[in-house]
Amino acid sequence: MTHFGVVGYLLVFPTMIWCFHLVDFVIGNPISFRDGEIWLSTIPAILAIIAYRIQKQRLKFRVIKINLKKEELKKLIIEVAKELEWERGTFSTKTYISSTNPRWWSGSWGEQITILFSEDYIYINSICDLNKRSSIVSWGRNRRNENTLIERINKADELVKG
Repeated sequence: MTHFGVVGYLLVFPTMIWCFHLVDFVIGNPISFRDGEIWLSTIPAILAIIAYRIQKQRLKFRVIKINLKKEELKKLIIEVAKELEWERGTFSTKTYISSTNPRWWSGSWGEQITILFSEDYIYINSICDLNKRSSIVSWGRNRRNENTLIERINKADELVKG
């Protein structure tokens, strides 16, 4: 719910306007839309659709083929976590989950980093922290989390292959 909270906020006015008109129609007293009601229901609804598509796209994982052993990969993730100031994450055999707690002037409420492990691949995602306020922007911090980890893994993979 937190991830898509912005969509819900944007749909409050359109839903109210349409419900009031529906009630009027059901009780037999239909009232035409007044000036501005169409705009107050249409524009937020369009923005909600755009926000939904953006937030849904952010849930996709980036898939990386790896040749590293699990211990090497774990060590690499810990190094990147220290560098990017991720809080101590939780490792399991299939996942690593961490978050950030940036300072209030950073422009972000924080990010949640999720890494899933499979045999030859890892799946990486960084989104605005689900345990904090709903947010649409992270000011590039999510992209930086993902890209930094992917670059380090690719470099380490080249050394293993080389």
